[in-house]
Amino acid sequence: MIKWVEDVRRFMEASGQTTGKMNPEQAALYLGLQCEGLAEKLRRIGYTMLADELHDSGLDIREFGHQYIGKFDRDTLAADDFVLLWVTIAAMHSEGIDPETAWYCGAPSNLAKIVNGKVEKDETGKVKKPATGWQEPDFRPSVL
Repeated sequence: MIKWVEDVRRFMEASGQTTGKMNPEQAALYLGLQCEGLAEKLRRIGYTMLADELHDSGLDIREFGHQYIGKFDRDTLAADDFVLLWVTIAAMHSEGIDPETAWYCGAPSNLAKIVNGKVEKDETGKVKKPATGWQEPDFRPSVL
């Protein structure tokens, strides 16, 4: 299995999430998080109105999207997710960022949130950072 895929699977399972099967609630959570992540990037480059709308949509999808996401063909969802993955990597290359180095800069920080095989979550389901020893990732080595 590709290192990136294995790291994410390990994190998801430590979070008590399922892998390898359709889980509409969880799929809606991640679709909402995709929206929120893009909103953060848009806000950072000055598109605040669009960022606010996308962020709010992400929250809505996280809450209600499970009612809809399970009704779509999974091969279509796979194609959509593949495009998001592809264009994310292409965006990083276009920004002068090495995606593989970025992974090795960021993944240890996320994986460090796993303590004794589990992660702790807040009331919204967001994974919390450990109280001690956790450090923000340093992405400077990935900038070409």
